[in-house]
Amino acid sequence: MTTGLTKSNVPRVYQFKVSLSSSPNIWRIIEIKENQMLSSLHKAIFNAFNRFDEHLYSFFMSNKPYDRASEYTTSDPDAPETVKLANRTRIDSLYLHTGQKFLHLFDYSDNWWHEVELHPDVCLSWFKGHYGDNITKCQCY
Repeated sequence: MTTGLTKSNVPRVYQFKVSLSSSPNIWRIIEIKENQMLSSLHKAIFNAFNRFDEHLYSFFMSNKPYDRASEYTTSDPDAPETVKLANRTRIDSLYLHTGQKFLHLFDYSDNWWHEVELHPDVCLSWFKGHYGDNITKCQCY
């Protein structure tokens, strides 16, 4: 009996370059499998930038701050039913393209904005994880 991975059953891995909007020289390359949720990308950003207290967050896929039409957010019991939830949205359902940019807002009171860009290195491989889960490269100043 042969068991193994082939290109057809290995999920694609997306690489995102995530930088602080206020300091673009501070960035991380984060890898997420296509079948993971957008909330997994948030968690990877949270860990990559050494955040320690969970707060509400949103992604703005239009790359425009506070654009409600393109917003995916944390589950909030007070949110209307029409809100798109990050924990119910698979990465591959977003139909991202190389070079696409979008925003991640963490902590609505401190306003930690991150610029996220789909890196050209979308590959058929497992995580490299050189710097820990999901983080393959980083630059800090």
